[in-house]
Amino acid sequence: MNIRHSLSAAIILLIVVTTAPLAGAQEGEWYVGGSLGSSDDDVLDQTGSSLKVFGGYRFTKNVAVEAALVDLGEFDSLGLPNALEQWGLAYGVVGILPIGDNGSVFAKAGFFDWSIDFLSRTVDEGTDLTFGVGGEYTFENWGVRVEWECFSDVSDGDVDLFSAGVVYRFR
Repeated sequence: MNIRHSLSAAIILLIVVTTAPLAGAQEGEWYVGGSLGSSDDDVLDQTGSSLKVFGGYRFTKNVAVEAALVDLGEFDSLGLPNALEQWGLAYGVVGILPIGDNGSVFAKAGFFDWSIDFLSRTVDEGTDLTFGVGGEYTFENWGVRVEWECFSDVSDGDVDLFSAGVVYRFR
């Protein structure tokens, strides 16, 4: 395990420890999900197809922590199609505002442990900030989610991700 992954694990532990007291006597819930979307890299000035698999724990109706494996897509580089791939692990705290019985809007902030691969070899990596906003509508254990996220300073530029997906809550 390298220092970046150790730092990421320490950040997750810190988030859980600092937000756990907010749970009070209320029982929380685990959730998992996946989404598809479009990413926009401002340095490469290209868009790519993205995939995200995420999971989290909702302590209260207003606070959750979430982790995600994010594939920001493949991009053309040096005249080679799909030669550059951007991906990483995102960790963060989610603030949730319920709307009615089934809807909610949320904002999240955290860290993105990213890597850029050129022809399957890592050429750049780092850990930087990520933040985003979105909305969710749930029915029974299932839900649909749309969101915008910004992954800051990925190889000296920002990558915006617009996605839509599904969520399953373990109730």
